Amino acid sequence: MTNIERLKPLHKLARNDVDCAARELGQALLRQETLNRQMIELVRYRDSYRQELHQAMAGSLRGDQARTYRNMLERLDRAIERQGGILSDQAGVCESARSRYLERHSRLQALGQLIVARQEAQQVHRIRLEQHSLDDLVQSRWRPVEQLP
Repeated sequence: MTNIERLKPLHKLARNDVDCAARELGQALLRQETLNRQMIELVRYRDSYRQELHQAMAGSLRGDQARTYRNMLERLDRAIERQGGILSDQAGVCESARSRYLERHSRLQALGQLIVARQEAQQVHRIRLEQHSLDDLVQSRWRPVEQLP
């Protein structure tokens, strides 16, 4: 088994690792996008609810209604704060997945370059062997002529 044949299974494994890392990165980015959309919806809902409170305050608003609005706004603020923490954690997950992907991709490229370099070296070696064989053949055909008296 030549060096190149030994490297090909490693290259295949490295390709599978890159594919797996790419899937993980894609899933992490998709999750982050989903969390971003949820955050936008929470902020939109809070802003809408706050606007509704201001409109209600412009009219007649009972004390219990005002407390209900404020309690709901406080819950929304806490939910937004929690969502921000989750988003921050997910950003770390995405960065970690991105780093893993780039590292595995770099390793795959290096392995691919090594295989190409070895193939080129093998081709050069083959050409040299052919040239030596041809030189030997030419030498053997010319020797008898040189030995004639």
